[in-house]
Amino acid sequence: MYRCRECQAEYSIKVEYCECGNNTFEYIEDEKKEVPQQPKKQIDRVKQKSELISKGFFAICLIFSVLIILFAGNSTQPKKTKKSTAKKHQVIERKIPNINQIWDDTPIYNPQRQYSEQQTEVINQNTTIPLTSRPVEYPRREQVVTSPTIQKPKKIEQKIPPKVTSAKPDIRQEPPKEEKKVIVKYDPNNPELLEYKSKLRNALFSRLAIGAIQGSGTCIIEFSVNKETGKLENRRFVEQSNNKALNDSIYYMLMSVPRFELPPQSYQGEKFRLKFYLNNGYYEISYI
Repeated sequence: MYRCRECQAEYSIKVEYCECGNNTFEYIEDEKKEVPQQPKKQIDRVKQKSELISKGFFAICLIFSVLIILFAGNSTQPKKTKKSTAKKHQVIERKIPNINQIWDDTPIYNPQRQYSEQQTEVINQNTTIPLTSRPVEYPRREQVVTSPTIQKPKKIEQKIPPKVTSAKPDIRQEPPKEEKKVIVKYDPNNPELLEYKSKLRNALFSRLAIGAIQGSGTCIIEFSVNKETGKLENRRFVEQSNNKALNDSIYYMLMSVPRFELPPQSYQGEKFRLKFYLNNGYYEISYI
């Protein structure tokens, strides 16, 4: 602490000038506030009381835990149930039918067995068995198997009505007229052709990566369009620039557009020439 010698004002930090204008100060030590200490006897009593309270709480918890264990043990023991008196079984009398009413002595139908029995009866009636030790050859009965007759379908005769010829006058057929091919002259100012050329230029420009080209240069390309398929043919450079990046981007642009819409009828296979001019971000694309 610093105290002004004239106005006795106190400052925690030494300042150059006091509010009164004095610049001389006295250094004063900070007076520590003494905290009144409690007597030791009162502290011991508080400690004893807290220990008694904690011991009592612990004893109460033990008592509650023992009671809970005893209550749970009694609840888990099975309760003694009274012996249930045996119920009298009710005897149900059921009438069983007589087996003689159900039993059937009729033999199972076996056609082979019946056929063999009939055959042995015929042999016994027609042949006499001699009393010899030699084997006896019995006459074999040959069965003639007749195939069922198949009736052929009858042919249905269709009656064709007679042709009625009507007398018509003779009309001489004239030879077919040859269609005259309409030759359309090339008109560079045709609105359909101009619209087609602008669409084609926009399609090519959409494939040109201008952001990847730096510097300046002028480049001219030439190509034609197939009238039947719309394929870009005879693609070549008429004039290349000194800027390799511009030449490469123009080449990739032509390769990425192999086909386009079919040209109008006024187009007769003429070659299109496009000029590309680039100068540090400024560009121009025009037909020449």
